[in-house]
Amino acid sequence: WAFDKFPADKYGLIVAGHGGGTPRVIAPDDSSGGTISVPQLFSALKKIKSKTGKKLEFLGANACLMQTLETAYELRNTTKALVASELVQLSSYSEATGIDNGWPYDKMARNLVNQPSISGTSLAKLIVRDYEDAVNWGMDSSLSAVDPSKVTKVGREVSQLATALFNYVSEAPETRVDQVMGALYSTYYYSTDDYQDRNFIDLGDLQKRLADYGVTDRDVVYEMADVLLSIDSMTLGRVVSKGAYDAGAKGISIYYPRDGTVFQGLSAYTSTYSFAQKYDWDGFL
Repeated sequence: WAFDKFPADKYGLIVAGHGGGTPRVIAPDDSSGGTISVPQLFSALKKIKSKTGKKLEFLGANACLMQTLETAYELRNTTKALVASELVQLSSYSEATGIDNGWPYDKMARNLVNQPSISGTSLAKLIVRDYEDAVNWGMDSSLSAVDPSKVTKVGREVSQLATALFNYVSEAPETRVDQVMGALYSTYYYSTDDYQDRNFIDLGDLQKRLADYGVTDRDVVYEMADVLLSIDSMTLGRVVSKGAYDAGAKGISIYYPRDGTVFQGLSAYTSTYSFAQKYDWDGFL
């Protein structure tokens, strides 16, 4: 319908609604009960590329928890830029809280009118910048833009970090299992509920927690640093709230099951996401 009614040289897509990150759903319809599973979203983007012969200029996920390494990896061949939050995100002004944490759609439209030939990556950067200018920082919030084509390097670095952590723990499991688990479990997590689905962590914060728990192994420290450098290299722009959350946060999360359903969660994670099948994070978990 969009291609027929509004032919264009460049296309972008924004999906707005509830989100559940990895491996949940996005934009559930409260009236019909229908949802878009994350794999269905990936499949739709592949069809869009097949029809247009080119990548989407950008995908905006105005929904909670959607800025993950796993999501970026699935979009690497279909989307030039991904704009999303690793945190819970309000879609607009909240009467209950009096806080406006919504996306700056007015400025986004103005940028398109003023610069009709703007690239998706440039628009993604402006969305993040204008979000920082417009948002009311009354609660933890985050928005980042990433280049999914660069996520494969992050994946390789994550695999090496997973190997380094596994080797470190294996050398003295009687003490190091608790040490590494303590660091992982204390890492700032992101969820839609304080008691469920607390399954997403920021690797920037993990670096700090490993140090707090005394993990000074050279390989772990070096591989952790390499992961964060590679995340920086794929990041087009990011903004995080100025609260306790933002110490070292990178604006993009990775799956870490904290809710007690580790094996069930890992099974769905590994079967759903190419990132999990390609790299060794799930093996470490």
